[in-house]
Amino acid sequence: MDQFEVFSEILRSHRQELEDVYGVKQLAIFGSTVRQEQTPTSDIDIVIDFDPSKGLFVFLDLKKHLEELLEHPVDLVTYRALHPALRDHILNEARDAF
Repeated sequence: MDQFEVFSEILRSHRQELEDVYGVKQLAIFGSTVRQEQTPTSDIDIVIDFDPSKGLFVFLDLKKHLEELLEHPVDLVTYRALHPALRDHILNEARDAF
């Protein structure tokens, strides 16, 4: 089982909590984890569709919670916040965890 599958399984097992508490509607992983180029010092790049009414503090709590669940640093971004120059590349590479 590759790292993407390991992380996806963890995330799926916490899906209800991520949806109910943090307002996550969709979650995908991209970057070195998907390319199977992750090193021990790599972070996990995650893009989410997130209920914006939850606010910044919930978003920051979500990032911390994901890092605790996955036992790795997480780089978290919303689909809406993706830089236009990188958006297509990230979306083409991203794999849905749920």
